[in-house]
Amino acid sequence: MVATLPFFSGCAVVAAAQAAILVTSLPSNEPHWVETNRFEFAYPVSDVYVQLTQGVERNGRKIVEKDETAHTLLVSYPFSLLQNNWGGTLKITCAATEYGSTVTIQGDGRDAVPRVRAIGDEVLEEVGSALRRGPRTL
Repeated sequence: MVATLPFFSGCAVVAAAQAAILVTSLPSNEPHWVETNRFEFAYPVSDVYVQLTQGVERNGRKIVEKDETAHTLLVSYPFSLLQNNWGGTLKITCAATEYGSTVTIQGDGRDAVPRVRAIGDEVLEEVGSALRRGPRTL
C-alpha cells in the first residue's frame, strides 16, 4: 500500500494541473468584438450619429450606452427564435473621414457573423434612408 502512494500523489498533481488548465480555458463573459459591417456615408459624422441614435431602436434593439464625444453606441438586440439569433450587443462607431464619415458595426461574438451582419445591414439601410430624406449639410 505504501508502495502505491507515490503513484497516487503524482496523479493528484497531474489532476490538479489539468483542472487548473480547464478553469483558465473556460470561455469568459466578456465580449470578443468581431467587425461585421463597415460603410462610408458622404455626410458629416454628427449628422450620421444623430440618425443612428434616432433610428437604431427598432425591432427590439435598445441603446445600452451612448458616448456622444466619441460618436459610439452600444446597442442590445433581442433573442429571436424566428431570426435564429441568441441576442447580444452591437458596438457602433462613427468616425470622420475625408469625404464624410464611416460607420463600423461590431458584434459581441454571441451570434454567427452572417446574422449580426444582417442586423448591421438593416441599421445601415435605415440610417442611409433617413440621411437621404433629410437636408444635406456637407
